[in-house]
Amino acid sequence: MPLHTHSIKSTKRRAFTLAESLAATIVLALAVVGVSGAIIASQQQIHAQEEDSVAAGLARQLMEDIAVLPINTSDATTGWPTTTDRTLYDSVIDYNGYTEVVSIPIHRSVTVADTGTFSSASPSSTAITSGTPTLGAQQYSRVVSVTYPTSIFGQTVSAGEFAVIGVTVKGSSGVTVSLSRIVARNTVSR
Repeated sequence: MPLHTHSIKSTKRRAFTLAESLAATIVLALAVVGVSGAIIASQQQIHAQEEDSVAAGLARQLMEDIAVLPINTSDATTGWPTTTDRTLYDSVIDYNGYTEVVSIPIHRSVTVADTGTFSSASPSSTAITSGTPTLGAQQYSRVVSVTYPTSIFGQTVSAGEFAVIGVTVKGSSGVTVSLSRIVARNTVSR
């Protein structure tokens, strides 16, 4: 018997059967479905966080615009709803009841400069003088309330030494962000 003889059985290559191929295909399909479900859930969570962030940013921006003004209860200019252009408001009370719809564009402009790349999106706003605004995609409503409580926990009056400003932002998908700030009348005497 020669030393280098191999049996026919050992030289024959073993291949996958049709049943094994089908089982492997099913396992692979289930893995792809599981991974794609996780990716979709992650994208939905990122979208929701982005909407929360935009709503909070819009609320903070409007709150800062209001909080820098004096809290006079009567001034020479008329406020909301007679004057809808908020650039004309010169006191906190002018904002009481102010309602607007802000549209955030999907397209962001990109500027490349020597100091870096900047991305910006300029929101546009429309004052709403009656009714509840209907929001479309990428739109948020902002509503302002101004009250003058006699104390932090006391009865609300029409004037006082401090005011509570409330800004509520609602998104088209149902996200709601509310901010409140107490501002005091500033008196400087020398």
